[in-house]
This record gives sequence, structure tokens and C-alpha cells, in this order.
Amino acid sequence: MGGEQTILTFASTHHVLRADELLSEAGVAHEVVPKPRTITADCGVAVALAPGLREQAVQALDAGGLPPEGVYTHFPPQAVCKEEPA
Repeated sequence: MGGEQTILTFASTHHVLRADELLSEAGVAHEVVPKPRTITADCGVAVALAPGLREQAVQALDAGGLPPEGVYTHFPPQAVCKEEPA
């Protein structure tokens, strides 16, 4: 996945793995990736997806009872801009 990405962060690796399951079940294309260094979060892994899938992903996670702790727009390899979870 290259270019701009939406990065979703969670409290733990267990939550990332559950998010992976929920997003797969919802048919949302995504990847589990190492958390970019510019993002401050306790967990070292995150979920990356295309920016156009952000709303669909957050809705699927909310419906599964696992809203992301943080939603970021990542512009590799430069800066990260934090956004509020939807």
C-alpha cells in the first residue's frame, strides 16, 4: 500500500487482531502494519487502509464494539496529521 493511508490505532495487539477480523468480515480492504513512528500509541501495530475506506471501516468497527483509539492520515514518509475518530 503506497501513498496516502488512513491508519487506525488500538489499545493492544489483541484489539488490532480483532479489528482485522471485523474488517475482513465486512469486506474492507486493509493491512495490519507496524505503527508509524510518528504516531504515539501504546500498541506497536496498527491497521492501514485507503483513505476512501475510512468511513466504512470505522462503521464496521463501531458495529463490532471496537472503535479505533485514533484515526490518522499518514503521508509516507513525511508527516502524520491526527484526526478525531468518527
